[in-house]
Amino acid sequence: MNSKLFTPLILICLSQPHFANANDAKPTLSFGASSMAIVQSVKYDNASTADSTNTFAGLQFLTSGNLTDNFQLQGSYYRLLYTDNSDVSVIGTSFKANLGQGFLSQGFKSYFSVGIFSESFDNGSQANRFNGLEVGAAMGYNLNSISLDYGFTVRDSSQYQRDTLYGDADVITATGYVTLSAQY
Repeated sequence: MNSKLFTPLILICLSQPHFANANDAKPTLSFGASSMAIVQSVKYDNASTADSTNTFAGLQFLTSGNLTDNFQLQGSYYRLLYTDNSDVSVIGTSFKANLGQGFLSQGFKSYFSVGIFSESFDNGSQANRFNGLEVGAAMGYNLNSISLDYGFTVRDSSQYQRDTLYGDADVITATGYVTLSAQY
């Protein structure tokens, strides 16, 4: 992976004013399952090729370290199927730093995400690997030890564009997810 992908994450981590201490709420660990979708809008330069929207949907499993009420680290593993052809799958992982409010307190929370992803598109005869940067936003609600979140990310699509997957098309890639998690 390119080192320029890690620079924003390192800067975000270093810019945090403090981590949890005895006066703050204690850090928590979350485990959850999520419904996730990747949507790719594809615009071809060639007028004879129709533009398309490709949708992949499936499950995501994640773990989060809620370090302060304003800072969370999150890792996930997902497996998605192409909605038009179940022989095509996407398997991947992501790692995000989430900045916002309400990770450790009960009630409403909202946050922004910066992270990296790595995934493989597999159609049974060929597998393509992609990785890059993603940014996003989410909101949710904490109730006792249960949390419900809804969010989205926009991903770096340059590898999709350069790869034979879409040729010279302009590609915009976004994800959406709804997560139910338990906090410990």
